[in-house]
Amino acid sequence: MKPFNGHPSWNAWNTALWVSNDEHLYNTVNGIVKTLFYNDELKCSKDWRQRILKYATQKVYRLIGGLKTPDGGVFNARCIKYICDDFLTDLENSAARREAI
Repeated sequence: MKPFNGHPSWNAWNTALWVSNDEHLYNTVNGIVKTLFYNDELKCSKDWRQRILKYATQKVYRLIGGLKTPDGGVFNARCIKYICDDFLTDLENSAARREAI
């Protein structure tokens, strides 16, 4: 796997690009990650970030795992985890900015 445009691979870049530019996919993935992020039971554990990422990846994979983008990128578990991690990082950064105000 060689890096592509700042992403781990062409496939990761391509699938992330499609999720970012498809409103339904974006809202679906964002909704799953956001719901888990605001789940107080998950956030009580030490490994909350890893658990959220695991559950989000599993939920999204059940919906789109194995499907392909029109460009031929495959929504495999690795790419879905990468996409969910990006959404989770955005939520963490947003929450940190709100707390700083």
